[in-house]
Amino acid sequence: TVHQDLQNVFYAALNTELIDITVIEGRRTKERQDQLFEDGKSKVKWPRGKHNVLDPNDHAKAVEAAPYVNGISWDWKHCIFLAGVVLATAEIMDVKIRWGGNWDMDGEILTDQTFDDRPHFELVTA
Repeated sequence: TVHQDLQNVFYAALNTELIDITVIEGRRTKERQDQLFEDGKSKVKWPRGKHNVLDPNDHAKAVEAAPYVNGISWDWKHCIFLAGVVLATAEIMDVKIRWGGNWDMDGEILTDQTFDDRPHFELVTA
């Protein structure tokens, strides 16, 4: 349910064999997006998120993914490593991606963020 560029990046990142990856979610329904907003796990209501599409034939421009290290891992070290692999792969492929651990894309991860969303990766579009 996600944009082909995101699919290509994640397949390529997986093929590096540096880390196993679990894709958790791509496109979201209105109910799911609004529930995540109410739970404080998203900063936007539907349809403003990049997981949301109005046309059922469109693809989401965001994905939630986690490292798989003896099961899904939420350990921050594993999440940061995964982000490095995904972001480096995207850079090589010339696909612009923003990670939820570095929203402002300044290279300073986690410490200067007001909202930490380590599983979130999204296409940066004009």
